[in-house]
Amino acid sequence: AIYVKHEISVQKIYSTNDENNIEVLVVRVTLNQKNILLGSVYRPTSAAILSSKIVIQQCLHVINDVHNIDIVLIVGDLNENLLNENSHPLRDLFISNGYTQLVGASTCLTGRLLDVVYAKGHSDDVMTKVEPVYFSDHEIVALHIV
Repeated sequence: AIYVKHEISVQKIYSTNDENNIEVLVVRVTLNQKNILLGSVYRPTSAAILSSKIVIQQCLHVINDVHNIDIVLIVGDLNENLLNENSHPLRDLFISNGYTQLVGASTCLTGRLLDVVYAKGHSDDVMTKVEPVYFSDHEIVALHIV
């Protein structure tokens, strides 16, 4: 899910919830005079990597067709540990499409990096910080767009 303040204009660009319960939502917002595409992805642990890759690839194709965008941010819980692996099909998919992973620390209590922020465009304008919470085994990944 993506929550947006009432005073911020938002336009839904893409959404899907496939038979494997992989959820994707992409919206367009304007913040700090920047046109931003914000995508949210949830991949349950039961979803196969190949089917997840196909769903995410479809989303990235739609995003590539949207013009006049300063920053693309894809955030979410991929339920795959991307902290210590040099190569992973989902990570490789994002990298091959020009995205940079902005989270470099563990995002859950088990010491794994499951929650991602992939950026494309003016990624220097985006800062992330992993912050602990008491109500989940996942930490919060805070985003700040300057």
